[in-house]
Amino acid sequence: MSTSHKEKIIRVFQLFQTTDEKTPMNAVQISQKLEEEYGMENVHRTSIYDDVRLLQSCGYPIKQAENSHKG
Repeated sequence: MSTSHKEKIIRVFQLFQTTDEKTPMNAVQISQKLEEEYGMENVHRTSIYDDVRLLQSCGYPIKQAENSHKG
């Protein structure tokens, strides 16, 4: 399934609405969820990091864990 970048950003945003400080998600987990729930294949970590930065620049309060293994 071909997925547009705009759709991916929206889906990433939707996934962040299901997380909090107690249940974080890292880029690998986000990529897996995108594939499982939305059929988006081969979503790279770096593109997820870019999406996070874009959402943050738009004012969304997305926190990144200091320990990258936690989320």
